Amino acid sequence: MAACYKLTSILASTVCAGISCFGKAFVTVFRDNLNSAKYSRIMRDHLIPGANRLYPYGWWLAQDNAPSHKGKALPVKYQEVPYYLDWPRRSPDINPIENLWSELKLRIRRRLPRTLDELENFTLEEWENIPYEHIQNYCESFPDRLKKVIKAKGDKIDY
Repeated sequence: MAACYKLTSILASTVCAGISCFGKAFVTVFRDNLNSAKYSRIMRDHLIPGANRLYPYGWWLAQDNAPSHKGKALPVKYQEVPYYLDWPRRSPDINPIENLWSELKLRIRRRLPRTLDELENFTLEEWENIPYEHIQNYCESFPDRLKKVIKAKGDKIDY
């Protein structure tokens, strides 16, 4: 499951990462805006190689309907991603990586970055420090999240 997240406080940078039940697929940090062209490069340079490393026999991409996932990113998705889940419109964001963002952001805040370079370095360091067990727990919660969404008939759920 891949997603991008804007790290903000006084400083702003964007981190894009992917996880699976087998671990961390990739992480990248950048300062420019995320658009479909940038996301297609991230897919080619980071997401696809990382997912292929974890799953050499094929894998599924789960991503939301963010504008950056459209446009120039669509040919990459359709031609280079083995399998993908089309996320329903207006669906709750139940991607387990959302919980990881909370943990990552807390870890970074504790270190009190003062510059963009520190923010980006701390992000990469703290990403490496997140235990595999945490990622596994986040991913294992996915079936329960899906059941809750079905029970709620597509409405928001707590997780």
